Amino acid sequence: MIIKMTVKEYIDRNLPFYHITPARNKDSILKHGLNNGTFNAVCVVRSDNEDILYDIASTQLSGNEETKFIVIKLLPKKHNIKAEDVFEDDVTDPTAPLHNYLRANEYYTITEEDIKFALFGRDGEITDEMYHE
Repeated sequence: MIIKMTVKEYIDRNLPFYHITPARNKDSILKHGLNNGTFNAVCVVRSDNEDILYDIASTQLSGNEETKFIVIKLLPKKHNIKAEDVFEDDVTDPTAPLHNYLRANEYYTITEEDIKFALFGRDGEITDEMYHE
């Protein structure tokens, strides 16, 4: 079921955003924080649905050897995310309505408890294996 709400309502309800990144980035993110230095924005999705996360991770796999990803949960109150920091992504896949960018002029501080789970892949495919680190 899809519930329509404004970005402000989403933020006010403290609903989470999820960021998917190769697991090799974990130590750096824990040490330095989360930010895409190139764009000063972090790509996120507003769903922790496994199928959607697998789809996103699979698109990140194209053309490289990544087989393990972590999913980071960002909560508006904990990570000081404001409605004006959220803007639409321009992706064209079926999950596009769930994608956003978070403006990240500074780094989001990430802790182990923010890392929701990991996704594994084999032979270029994401599997349904998940684990908590």
